[in-house]
Amino acid sequence: MGGFISDLSFADSVEPEISEQSAVAAAGYRWGGGWSVRGAAGAILGGSLEHGERSHDIGLGWLVSASVSRNFSFAERWFASASFTTGVSRTSTQEQDALMAETVSLTATDLRLGGLVGVTLGERVSPYALARVFAAPVFWTLDGEDIAGSDQYHYQLGFGTSVRLPWELDLLLDVSLLGERSLSLGLSTEL
Repeated sequence: MGGFISDLSFADSVEPEISEQSAVAAAGYRWGGGWSVRGAAGAILGGSLEHGERSHDIGLGWLVSASVSRNFSFAERWFASASFTTGVSRTSTQEQDALMAETVSLTATDLRLGGLVGVTLGERVSPYALARVFAAPVFWTLDGEDIAGSDQYHYQLGFGTSVRLPWELDLLLDVSLLGERSLSLGLSTEL
């Protein structure tokens, strides 16, 4: 489960704040040398686009992504990771309080490079600092006109932690406070 808040920028000074919530399931594979791949798919559960005096509800939608990463371990308890992710999502928007408001599509693409550095404490808790940069267009229809834009920030800075639970489960928390703001909470296990 997770969500994000950011500011978009389209032509003609249309700069809405976007917020979105989603639920995602992912599966991955690791092999030697610290390399791994992961695929994810999920549902957009809702959100909003706010600009000026206008507000648009974000409806149900879908998202998919694929990533490759390389993990590094050093100095016994320290670790780092570098990743590349690509993804796409599609949902719909409808303007609030508008007579005869039409439902229009909102499609976002994503190319993202990320890195994190952390330490494992007591074999159970692994806090980390993260940085991500990203780009790719967002497509929307506003007042009958198709427009393309992008995120205003193109980066995330934050932190997270992984906590080893009983039954071979890990609790994951990931928070970005600068740039695109996001929060995600999840569970993971190895099969």
